[in-house]
Amino acid sequence: MIGHSAGGNDVLNAANGTNESINLVLTMDPVAVNAGGGSIGLGDFSSASTKLNSNTQNIISLSSTDSYANGGGGSRSSNTQHSVKATMPGTSHTNIDDSMVPYLKPLIQRTDQGVNPVQWFQNVNWKNFQVKPNVRTGNQENKGTGSGS
Repeated sequence: MIGHSAGGNDVLNAANGTNESINLVLTMDPVAVNAGGGSIGLGDFSSASTKLNSNTQNIISLSSTDSYANGGGGSRSSNTQHSVKATMPGTSHTNIDDSMVPYLKPLIQRTDQGVNPVQWFQNVNWKNFQVKPNVRTGNQENKGTGSGS
């Protein structure tokens, strides 16, 4: 399960809302919206942080460098879970997802091949990490505004 922003908060809630076995929960700057309606401003967001049930084996929680909601994501509830929290250098809340795209496909492929995703993440050579611009093309005008984005 992978989610960014409000989608990251949704992933955390979904993981704890099932008894199914979950190999990986990866969040990127997950936020919870505290607004009571009307327009939402920066003060209406808080870092979404959740202790994940033991049905989740691996947790990767990513924050952007200048996010207004740093430090969120999933955390372990048992010693059998593997987890890592990382700040992705140079990223912002609006481009962390685009910047991670080149790493998500290999992460998923390796996980499908039986590699532990937390160990894979920790072994990546991040020296070549490149911050990507927040891309908006075609039907992606609302990118980053909903669940699972």
